[in-house]
Amino acid sequence: MDSYIIRGGRPLRGITRVQGSKNSCLPIMAAALATGAQVVLHSCPDLTDVASMARILVYLGCRVKREGSTLTIDTAPAAYRPLPEDLMGGLRSSSIFMGAMLARFGRVQLCYPGGCALGRRPLDYHLSGFEALGAVSDYDQKQISLEGRHLQGTDIFLPYPSVGATQNLLIAAVSADGQTVLHGAAREPEVVDLIQFLTACGAGIQGMGTDTVTVSGGGGLHGCEYRIMPDRIAAVTLLCMGLITGGQVTLQGITPMGLYNVLPMLKKMGAQLDLRYDRVGVSPSTIRGPGLICTAPHPGVPTDIQPLLCTLLATARGTTTVVDTVFENRFVYVRQLEKLGAAIQLPHPQVAYIEGGSRYRPASVRATDLRGGAAVCMAALAAPGESKITDIDHILRGYEDLDGQVSALGGEMKRV
Repeated sequence: MDSYIIRGGRPLRGITRVQGSKNSCLPIMAAALATGAQVVLHSCPDLTDVASMARILVYLGCRVKREGSTLTIDTAPAAYRPLPEDLMGGLRSSSIFMGAMLARFGRVQLCYPGGCALGRRPLDYHLSGFEALGAVSDYDQKQISLEGRHLQGTDIFLPYPSVGATQNLLIAAVSADGQTVLHGAAREPEVVDLIQFLTACGAGIQGMGTDTVTVSGGGGLHGCEYRIMPDRIAAVTLLCMGLITGGQVTLQGITPMGLYNVLPMLKKMGAQLDLRYDRVGVSPSTIRGPGLICTAPHPGVPTDIQPLLCTLLATARGTTTVVDTVFENRFVYVRQLEKLGAAIQLPHPQVAYIEGGSRYRPASVRATDLRGGAAVCMAALAAPGESKITDIDHILRGYEDLDGQVSALGGEMKRV
């Protein structure tokens, strides 16, 4: 199994480009199946999760070709097949195929998806939404079956703004007869990106970016050419790596508006920001603990950047309490961060108390999950000396050539 060897203590300096969004690319790849046509997607990151989604499409009969960062997906030859565990087990986003397969084939049979062990992420909201559209579900602890050849538009009320449920139900609703109104929808930029893709394929959708989305279904979809949005979590990762090493990092390919709910938090922490219309940069600065941070659904502080902020705040002046309201097991990475020298207490599974003033030291640690893995890489970059990060398969799921980007910015990080 591959590892990262990081020799820390070097400031990261320079200009780099932000990859396409993983959390946007995966549902759009699944949604392509619903078109029954050819879709060309630009800015697709070269990640193991993207490769896993492509394998599922190929398994269903689609033709998938990558040229650089462009994926061409011909879904015309696709035919219904149940999705087995070996394709679903390692990829949480594979659950989005429920909506896409209902829209295309009128039926679904698949095993429960995998992904990072961040806590319970049940599919109840997905299934109750499909049932409201007229699908019949049958499921146990291992697999899910859905039958819905004649979906009907309706009002669907989500008790919680689940991103995955919102995306799944949007894709299915496009194929339903009549109008579907999705109340309590997630508002994340990745949901907006999916809506823009579906609209480019001919869907009629109103309310983009709000918590009430109206879908005029039954009109059919066609293929299109579309560019995936920049990855805002990868962008914050690189900015935090620049800050924690005392460096100066500028990101191309993303606008300040793409990080509008994150940049004020970094500024409050003392980060010196350089904002242009087509780029975002950070300069050396003294980081201060803001006192309290609570993650929340968009437009709140994203749970995905919580490990990055905690890693940075461990070195800050002053104390911070971080509350993660989204996942009950998001702080599992903290034990690895403590091996690198962080002073963080966990009085509750969803609460971290960060003392501040820590100085990172080299250690051998493992990536417990995708964003926790990025967090320990950050700490290792700030620790003078050589650190080893194992179990980096988690990191490869969401970061394209992270070691190459860090090295280009003057850091020492290699994959072995």
